[in-house]
Amino acid sequence: MQEELVNLSHMEGNLNYISPEQTGRMNRSVDYRTDLYSLGATFYELLTGHPPFESIDLLEFIHNLLSKEPQPPYVSNTAIFPIISKVIMKLLAKNAEDRYQSAEGLKKDLCQIQQAFQRGLSSELDFELAQHDATGRLQIPQKLYGRAPEIRRITEIWEQVLNGNTEMVLIAGYSGVGKTSLVREVQKLGIYVNAWFLEGKFDQYQRTVPYYAFSQALAQLIDMLLAQSDDRLHLWKDDILNAIGQSGAVLSDIIPNLELLIGKQPAVPALGTQETINRMTIVFQSFIRVFSRSQHPLVLFVDDWQWADSASLQLLKALMNDTEMSHLFLIDAYRDNEVYAAHPFIITLNDLKNFHRLSIHSIFLKNLTMENIHELLTDTLSTETASLEALIYEKTQGNPFFILYLLNSLYEEGDIMFDFEHYQWRWSLEHIRQKGISDNVVDLLLQQIQRFPRAIRQTLQVAACIGNNFDIQTLRLILGCSFEDLREHLQRGLDERLLIAKGTFDNLHLYEVSKDTLWLQFVHDRIHQAAYALNEGHDRLEIHLTIARLLADLPDAEVPDSRIFEVVHHYNQSLNLLNSEEEQIRVIQFNLTAFEKAKNSSAYQLALQLIKTVQTILPPQCWQQHYSLAQRVYTALHEALFLNNDYDQADQIFEILKQRLHTTLERVPS
Repeated sequence: MQEELVNLSHMEGNLNYISPEQTGRMNRSVDYRTDLYSLGATFYELLTGHPPFESIDLLEFIHNLLSKEPQPPYVSNTAIFPIISKVIMKLLAKNAEDRYQSAEGLKKDLCQIQQAFQRGLSSELDFELAQHDATGRLQIPQKLYGRAPEIRRITEIWEQVLNGNTEMVLIAGYSGVGKTSLVREVQKLGIYVNAWFLEGKFDQYQRTVPYYAFSQALAQLIDMLLAQSDDRLHLWKDDILNAIGQSGAVLSDIIPNLELLIGKQPAVPALGTQETINRMTIVFQSFIRVFSRSQHPLVLFVDDWQWADSASLQLLKALMNDTEMSHLFLIDAYRDNEVYAAHPFIITLNDLKNFHRLSIHSIFLKNLTMENIHELLTDTLSTETASLEALIYEKTQGNPFFILYLLNSLYEEGDIMFDFEHYQWRWSLEHIRQKGISDNVVDLLLQQIQRFPRAIRQTLQVAACIGNNFDIQTLRLILGCSFEDLREHLQRGLDERLLIAKGTFDNLHLYEVSKDTLWLQFVHDRIHQAAYALNEGHDRLEIHLTIARLLADLPDAEVPDSRIFEVVHHYNQSLNLLNSEEEQIRVIQFNLTAFEKAKNSSAYQLALQLIKTVQTILPPQCWQQHYSLAQRVYTALHEALFLNNDYDQADQIFEILKQRLHTTLERVPS
């Protein structure tokens, strides 16, 4: 019977068989329990003649799916026995934890009902369902514990956004405390008003890429637009072009896929320092205003501001200082233990708070209490957990991310196991303590990854060097493996909840190599850090150099503008390994290209950083043997120092230029 039930659960082509978590808005990953929901919806329609929810409007359907309970089947059809209705309603529970956890548990209840009817018992049969419903898998509930006050506060602020305000919420807390999980609960609020929800994240290993988090978030927006009908695309194109005028090229450097929507943009004229900053500010504000409207409010979540570049901080100020902006909800998360009074992000916040119209709200997330841990363990293990609670708190201090991975680690190593004879979870506290579990979650993650086969470890190592986000096509080329092998290796990372697919693919076996490339992301910075830590010293530099060379030698002769910062980042990590003057010169030219793009985007600190890097690898006799290149580098260095208000250093470089340049005309800035 179990096999038949599973087969029934894979009906396709009917929106009404989608489960709440499949909408992508429930802050949950999709697992096999979605099939049990689909099975319940199938039974419901078979017995009542209609699906649990009916609507021709997609938003109304999703609202019903997330917020309303379907009418019990026996109400629609009095011939249905209440106990059967009760079984179906359990299959259709909103939360996966409240459904049947296995087809076997459902089978046992159905068999019990069948046997009771065969014995002639009345239709009033009733008993507690799912008494023999156990998979032996550790299923930690995917819900937030101890965050009700914070959710209420964000909901109140969201109401102000719906009224037309621009609001900003700062969410501070240690790594792993649940900042991102809290924010993703906001997604559910936006469903009912057709809101855009965009998400970007700064990366500690990608600080040389300007506007890194904004680029991620806005690329998501363009992808969503490109998925719409041709008629809608034309409307969006017109709205965007009307807003940004002839300055679209300024945004193309931040949003590489923008030109797929609005076409190739003409080059913008060179301007002075302040004029360039003003142009970037105006164009960016105008672009965002297209999408933050009463018809579709905009939620922009940017994480890890402690790693932000200076140009991104300027964009943040531009958004919040825009008096014409409305219906915009900025949610900014950062690690308060990694910033200080003179940190650029804190200085930016202080500047913003001094602006009279701004509404800036602060939420400081703390670790879970013993009471919260008790609730989590009770929901997970369904038994008395007092002895385990103390150990979990001792090792994690209530950090949600640490708790999750410690519990999974104990389960995977057999320290927490399910006793099928007595249908309950068991553990040996003494045995767990004897193992000397590390208090450092990165050590736990390293141990978990090191248990993987070598090929899977290597895949995660290389992926970590690419970045927190990586695409599987690039990864495959670097590893030189087949798509099928790579898919198998990455699937292990997905199964172990180390990775998440960015898009609609939670399972790579559904993904075809012929489709556009798929992006994946490490679930948490700590996992990225652990995978990156597997690479040590020279090996790590070799991987970065391999990535750089691969990206620099893509089939299209020239490196695409959208990847120039990526190429430069990896090359600049491995400069000491460059073994030919020819490649050094090529790297210098890449950095010069990136310098120009950073300068034109008002990312002046990054521009200076790039050109200083270039200076360290100029050939010894550069002025004699590579005069034109040396001229470009020192002229760019002088300009970068001037743009960053380092006038003393700029004067020193100018003196070098006066001595080295051949003609008076060359000494005049273009």
